[in-house]
Amino acid sequence: MPITFAQLKALVNMVITVKPDDMDCDDCSDHIAEYAETQLLGKTVEESQAAVKTHLDNCPCCSGEFVNLLDALKELEEEEQE
Repeated sequence: MPITFAQLKALVNMVITVKPDDMDCDDCSDHIAEYAETQLLGKTVEESQAAVKTHLDNCPCCSGEFVNLLDALKELEEEEQE
């Protein structure tokens, strides 16, 4: 089945609007559930992130996991730069 003009136009539009810092499909998949929950609760993304920060500020267990995650991500970033 040949591609229609509308499909071609939509494809070209997607290509020209992609920015280097946009997330790819895999990144989006990693975050889409959290985004959907935020939408269902009627919260903005900022409100959702504020709730996470507040919890991390008050929960030593989760805060420790967050620090460990940051450390691991920093190590990976350093390895990739070498």
